[in-house]
Amino acid sequence: MKIFMSMLALLGAVSGHEQLHAKWSAYKVEHGKSYPSHLEGTRLEAFTTNLRHIQEHNVRFARGEESYELGLNALSDLSHEEIRATRFGATSQAALPEMVNATEHVMMPSAGYIDWRGRAVSAVKDQGACGSCYTFSAAGAIESALMVKGLGEADLSEQQLVDCTFHKFSKSRYNLGCDGGVPAFTMQFAIDSGISPERIYKYVSGSSMTNSQCKMTGYERSLRNLKLYRVPTDEDALANALARGPISVSLNGENMEFYNYKSGIYNNPKCSTQINHAVLLVGYGQENGQEYWVIKNSWGPSWGENGFMKLAKGYNRCGIVSEASYYVY
Repeated sequence: MKIFMSMLALLGAVSGHEQLHAKWSAYKVEHGKSYPSHLEGTRLEAFTTNLRHIQEHNVRFARGEESYELGLNALSDLSHEEIRATRFGATSQAALPEMVNATEHVMMPSAGYIDWRGRAVSAVKDQGACGSCYTFSAAGAIESALMVKGLGEADLSEQQLVDCTFHKFSKSRYNLGCDGGVPAFTMQFAIDSGISPERIYKYVSGSSMTNSQCKMTGYERSLRNLKLYRVPTDEDALANALARGPISVSLNGENMEFYNYKSGIYNNPKCSTQINHAVLLVGYGQENGQEYWVIKNSWGPSWGENGFMKLAKGYNRCGIVSEASYYVY
């Protein structure tokens, strides 16, 4: 009997090993991944850790104990430490000089449902291995403002913002290229200086992992008709301001549930309120009695719901209103 049980255990281990490698092979094909031989083991280890966490969480989701589902995405071959080092970059905006408060810019009363997707939101992009989320949030807000005002669709250059805002602004507060920056500073720079289209000044920092020399291409789009507004740290004010158009917001995304989010309303009480990531707020709604925000991330369309997340509304989840947010109009 002992020999029989040992054989069953061995067969189970072999079967589990084969299933893991089948999933690993399928993952690499789906996401176009290939690695040097000396890195294959490291990537497989990170993948295995993420897969195990996803499977354990989704058992609870299937039992109705969680409000959101996790799934594999293009980041699932990275460790927690690697994601933390390369995918975040929003620094505190608490000490920014006062700009025009949104309350002084007549805000519209909030409705029960707003979703700017399909009307005034550009395509989801991927910041890659560079802490440049602040430029994607800033460019996204400007692109949306141009569409809301009927000035046409825009695909603006995040790379120009990475390069040309490096060590700008003040001795104590400035952007640091792939090591982070302040979305509001970045938006104000674009308003003052103009910004090139993506097709002229293409994004490369996601692979180079650094900024380049600033270039003014001569194709900069003038944004002098736009103005930057500050939204108070209040969810009702944020909802009211969203009636004007999408908003640059900062939050915390530093946990495995956020990295591997797939669908549903992300209501995670363990999510810190210490901001480190900038995204674009594009809507809000309600599902099964739970209100939610809709955010657009810059981790590519394989993350979340085609690059978007429904984040629980009403709890300051992940610090979404811990600091003032900004929009342009």
